[in-house]
Amino acid sequence: LRLILEPSFARLACLRASSLDIAAITQWATTRDGDKPDEVDLNFHLAVAAAARNHLAHELFVMLRQIGVDARMKVARVTTAACPTRIAQRDQEHRNIAEAIAARDPEAAEAAMRAHLLLVQRHIIERSNAGLATA
Repeated sequence: LRLILEPSFARLACLRASSLDIAAITQWATTRDGDKPDEVDLNFHLAVAAAARNHLAHELFVMLRQIGVDARMKVARVTTAACPTRIAQRDQEHRNIAEAIAARDPEAAEAAMRAHLLLVQRHIIERSNAGLATA
């Protein structure tokens, strides 16, 4: 569902976001020292969804993300700490999206969001299959 919704949110954000929306998206595009990476990620995606100005789709997205943060639905991590390399990569992906939105380039924003989510999907599949290789 995220692959369906979020590229459209990024495209719409290019057209509808206010300067305050763009500032929030840009702020959440980078994880700073002391930040919780999962919270930064969630806030970035929520800021993009809010900037799309589609309230019904935004509420659907909030419900979808609530399922994603439910501890019972979490895919087991191989390590307990977030990988700094992956966080840096994710932040760059987020900055690419934020820059496209700030430039009001809907095609680039949509493509950057889709590329980001495809990598997220790949990482989730890798984590969920990690235990199968040893079985």
